[in-house]
Amino acid sequence: NGGISAPVQGWRADGDEFTITAVADAHYHFVEWTGDTEGCVVDDATNLIVTMDQARTIGARFSIDMHTVEICETLCATEPQAGVTSLAWGTPVSVQVEKDWFDVEDSRFVCTGWRATGATPSEGSGTLAEFSVDGDAKLEWLWQTNVVSLADAVNAAAGDLDWTTGGSAE
Repeated sequence: NGGISAPVQGWRADGDEFTITAVADAHYHFVEWTGDTEGCVVDDATNLIVTMDQARTIGARFSIDMHTVEICETLCATEPQAGVTSLAWGTPVSVQVEKDWFDVEDSRFVCTGWRATGATPSEGSGTLAEFSVDGDAKLEWLWQTNVVSLADAVNAAAGDLDWTTGGSAE
């Protein structure tokens, strides 16, 4: 998760002063100093000035980066439901729309895929979105709107109902 950059360990003269630095690994961040830090001075977020007036054991605590993941509202239900949550970097996410198509009056909406910012991969086809969090992410579903042509609706009685593309709804 991280480490400490420090001068060589060993015996020090009483009153000797030096700086140690917390160094986080990729996708982690420094949280706090631990151990024998009484009398030490925090120089900035990751530097600690240590005065050797006693024997000391000092550590650093790190935590994985957390990211906001938003599942946008869509034309039908999703599992899990639309909303915002916080997930750790690298967390696998799997979201599915309830139906790949549905009708509303004279329109048919067909799910053609998804796109997600802050995710790997960032897009896909179908009704199942699977990605890993690598930043703040926003998942949106892509829908194609199809409408029935009135001329073809007359032929529907014979069992031939054609759907024609009318645009997209995102």
